Amino acid sequence: MADSPDPQLREARLIIEGFLQIRPSLRGPTVVASLRDALGAAERQWTLYLLLLVDDDLVRELLPELLVAGLRARDALLVREVVGRLPRSVLKAQLFSLIRRRLPTADDEEFRRMAELLHHLGLQAELADLLAIAKESDDSDIREVAADFSPYGMSSLQVILSRLEESDEDQTIYAAEPWNPESDALLAIEGNPEADAALDAGLRYFIEVSIAQDVIETWIHWRNGRIPTPLEIANAVIFYATNDSYLLP
Repeated sequence: MADSPDPQLREARLIIEGFLQIRPSLRGPTVVASLRDALGAAERQWTLYLLLLVDDDLVRELLPELLVAGLRARDALLVREVVGRLPRSVLKAQLFSLIRRRLPTADDEEFRRMAELLHHLGLQAELADLLAIAKESDDSDIREVAADFSPYGMSSLQVILSRLEESDEDQTIYAAEPWNPESDALLAIEGNPEADAALDAGLRYFIEVSIAQDVIETWIHWRNGRIPTPLEIANAVIFYATNDSYLLP
């Protein structure tokens, strides 16, 4: 390839070629320790750009430090790019365990950054677990994170059924057994990654949205047009899903 007439591009090419020559030697305890220190420094962006070019094994060793760096808003996007290089199996095995260790002292902004990271990486089951923890927090700001991410995480079965008019008819509801109005539940299109995440999180097929809508319409018709409460909706649909028949007046 001919040299670029632009002097800055020529300089950039020389820098990259020089880096590629030393890349195989960027490994070992000394390199890892130096990069750990660099990720903890105030100016860490050069380190993150470097990690986009090194071997995956080095990124994996630095995963705890990368998680902490990603909690800072200005570095979050770059951290997601770096961490996203790792195989999904590595992320599922290691990342959420690191996140769990931070949760007891995490504030709402840290919860939000971690939720964004899991969503970006497509780790829906792990995201659902994080949001379930956030939902039970005594901190209203942390609970707000769970509410903001509700399309990607779990809610209660009663809440999902009370909002069916906002759902697509081709969606399916997955819920934790034994089914009751407070069961954890999630909406997803069957066969999509979100549905697989629901099953991975321990949920089971509950009912399709279109069928649930029919159950509610039948309940209203049999009761002379009376509008059911959210609890009555949940009980009617749970009865149908369990018994394959409508709840009589």
